[in-house]
This record gives sequence, structure tokens and C-alpha cells, in this order.
Amino acid sequence: MASNFERDLAKARKAEHIVCDVLNSATIDYSFEEVGDQKDYFYKGDIKAMDFNNNVCFVEVKDDSRIAETGNVLCEYKVYSYGKSKWLKGNMQSDYDYYAVVAQQINTIYIIDFKVLKSRYKSGKHYAKDHYGDDGRLAQKTVGTLCSLNQIKHWGGLLYTLKYREDNGSYYIVWYIIKLW
Repeated sequence: MASNFERDLAKARKAEHIVCDVLNSATIDYSFEEVGDQKDYFYKGDIKAMDFNNNVCFVEVKDDSRIAETGNVLCEYKVYSYGKSKWLKGNMQSDYDYYAVVAQQINTIYIIDFKVLKSRYKSGKHYAKDHYGDDGRLAQKTVGTLCSLNQIKHWGGLLYTLKYREDNGSYYIVWYIIKLW
């Protein structure tokens, strides 16, 4: 039986694969490579994007099963690991260029300018939640804020909304909305 951690990791890797496939199908100006499982890229991002001039930027990917229903993006400030008895950095303490939030149940990816989100997320609604392991014991506590997609759009941080489809295990862009303001 898979643990919560293993299930969450599998969902995260699938979301990274979806975003990488969709971005590669959307443009020829950049190449996208999944790097989330490489230690050198921890806190840099899950996908490395490179243009023809070898300029590099990074995309952090978050699978969010609730965004379609709530319209909120979770901005983690810190995470307490009960197993390690210490606080760990949340995603808002990283330096990604872009943040891709995947709503698999509606085949949608929201691409957010991470620098805009990082500069404004503290104005969101406070969030704290305990997470339990398969053994029923406390595993971790997440502390951060919830920012609505409308709020992020108002700040100028919601850059793209991408709809995608799956075909034999590969993912392709169907349509997109770009930032027009």
C-alpha cells in the first residue's frame, strides 16, 4: 500500500509531466525539461526552460485538487516536519520565475509570475493545516496564505490560463488565455 507521501509524489510528478508536455506543445521558442527530481534544482523549480540564446528560467509546478472549486492558490510560507522536529522552507521562500498550478480535474494550468505572487502573498487569507500520515500520526503542518486567482490577476501576476488534453499519455495545449492588461 502506497503511503500518503508516495501518492503525493506520484501526483506531483504527473503534474510536472503535464506542464512540461503542454509547454513544449505550445511554443518552439523554448525547450522545457523536467528537473524536479534532481537535487541541484531543489528550491529552483521543477521545470527548466531555455531559449535559443541559452537564457534559463524555472517553473515550479503545484498539483492542486481544490483550485477548481475554491479559486485559491496556496502560498506556503513554512512547513513543520513532525518527523524531523523542525520547520522547513515553504515555496514562498524560493526563487522560481514562474509558478504553474495544475487543476487536473478540469485539465487547466494557471501560469503565475512568481515574483509578483511572492511580493503580495502575505495579503492573502491566513492558512494553517495539519497533515496526517498513513499511521494516523501528525506528519506535518503547513502554514501560509490563500490568494484567489482573481486577486493574483488584479496584481498582474496571472499570466496564462492553459487548457490541455491527453492523448496516449502525452499532453497538448488546446487553448490559452494570455494576460491582456
